[in-house]
Amino acid sequence: MQFFNAIIAASILAFTSAAPVYTSSEFNYIPADNAIIPSVLSQYTVSTGAINFDASFGDISKDGVNSDITTLLTFDIPASLEGLTCSFHLVLDGTASVNGTGQFDIFTSQAPATQDTTSWPSGNLRDNYAGRMQAHVSAEAQYVDGFPNDAQSFPCPAGHLLAGELVGTGDFDFIFWDQNISGAYISYN
Repeated sequence: MQFFNAIIAASILAFTSAAPVYTSSEFNYIPADNAIIPSVLSQYTVSTGAINFDASFGDISKDGVNSDITTLLTFDIPASLEGLTCSFHLVLDGTASVNGTGQFDIFTSQAPATQDTTSWPSGNLRDNYAGRMQAHVSAEAQYVDGFPNDAQSFPCPAGHLLAGELVGTGDFDFIFWDQNISGAYISYN
């Protein structure tokens, strides 16, 4: 937990307004209680630095031919979560796609994406490694043993933005989901 506390101190921006805590029945694959969905989800093209800002779908693509695509996430963590424990999750519905290894790494970001870009220098601002997960269609992704998994349990960064990046791990990896139905969330208790 000390590792993740250091990450939070170094890589999260102050945030003062209330966060959108999940309550909608539209997200029937994400638990309604104690869950925060991303306020912004974007795709990042590794070879160019381009960001497709505020997209409605997650894309983790890696095939050795085309440029790798990663997913950037921003979560608004409400101040009311002070003293609670958070955990990162990804749940996919039946319309999602998982091909190749289906594994992805979780990284924190130094700052969240804020706009569309076509090239550097804004980039993904990848920071610290926080875990590896195995994605499954119609199920919750599972943390992979043998890797540091700080994203599985960390003190909620109450009142701050939490920015992160999901990156494919194998030579061929494709994970795609509609965030309006299922996808990334942070639970707290």
